Amino acid sequence: MPCFNCGSMSEANEKFCAVCGNEIAPANTKALFYMILTMLTGILPAMSDHAAGAPSIPSGAFTFDNFHSYKVYDIGMTWHDAEAYCESLGGHLAVIASQDVQDFVFSLVKDLNKNCYWLGGRNDITGNWQWVTNEPFVYTNWDYGEPNNGNGNEHYLQIYRVPNPAVGLQVSVAGKWNDLQNDCTFNSNELNFFSMDKFGFVCEWDNTANSNQPQNTASAAYMETLTPSASDRYTGNMGDSFISALGTRNGKTDIYNNSYTHGLEGWVARWNDANELSWVWNEYQLNGRYSSLTGLVALLQSYNTTNFQTQLDIIGDGNILYSMTMTPSTLPANVSVNVKNVNILRIYLHDNIAVSGGTSFGLINFALSNGNAP
Repeated sequence: MPCFNCGSMSEANEKFCAVCGNEIAPANTKALFYMILTMLTGILPAMSDHAAGAPSIPSGAFTFDNFHSYKVYDIGMTWHDAEAYCESLGGHLAVIASQDVQDFVFSLVKDLNKNCYWLGGRNDITGNWQWVTNEPFVYTNWDYGEPNNGNGNEHYLQIYRVPNPAVGLQVSVAGKWNDLQNDCTFNSNELNFFSMDKFGFVCEWDNTANSNQPQNTASAAYMETLTPSASDRYTGNMGDSFISALGTRNGKTDIYNNSYTHGLEGWVARWNDANELSWVWNEYQLNGRYSSLTGLVALLQSYNTTNFQTQLDIIGDGNILYSMTMTPSTLPANVSVNVKNVNILRIYLHDNIAVSGGTSFGLINFALSNGNAP
């Protein structure tokens, strides 16, 4: 049967697509969806997956930041059908990549009638969450204990308009996120809260007609997707040090055998038979477009993982925003940095003591977003 996400064919008994990794919807889902939708709304959407050219924003949509518009539909549908409906109108299920967008979207649904609303997030066969637009899934707003894949098939993102009473009104919070299965249900004991008639969805349109206007903010970006505007390094050992995409030299696995997909590798090169002080830095042109930098610093498998003292400095427009002394005992460590209004960001790794043997630091999931940071 065809994958509803990418259209590739899979065996009838396969649950996940072998090409894109997403859950396979039944072959007749889309046709049935259009038929039911027309009966419910009297609207016959365009049958193509994506509208050609710039989207026509439906009446009643609310525009945020001049570049994104949102409209809420109080129509009960599966996640797949809701995404198909948004696509038929030239949009997609809403992507929430910052606290500002979260607040705006919740303001649209909080006074409506449904318990929950679908958003444009899903996880793939490996369990990694992603947005339908493929932008980095960095900002999150999960409810207590979520995501938990409660039934083993909760692969789709919804936002609570009201707290989930099954979790507890003192714990669950309106506006928070939950993972749920495609058909809007959880189990028979919670049908009074999770069911098709208790669901709606939020569509989003990217206002490409405004793309020629200056945009002072961006949603999110993994650091490895940015091109450094400047860099420098210690050259006493033939200049081998670098900061580049994770896996450039020493793989994507830390010393505890955890493997990662996104991030930077900071390789601090040193001679194996002589002690020396090494360093490297990259600069990135942000132009004030982001407000936070978050990630994890981990020790990657490399020559020297037991005897070093290296400083990580994150510098914005010449000011030190964050500084950490990295030793074998201080890693791994989470990083959260306020980069609001920063134009030029420098990531600087430099030894505090002279040692031998190169060390590779993983700046894991280092990402810029418009979420909050201390």
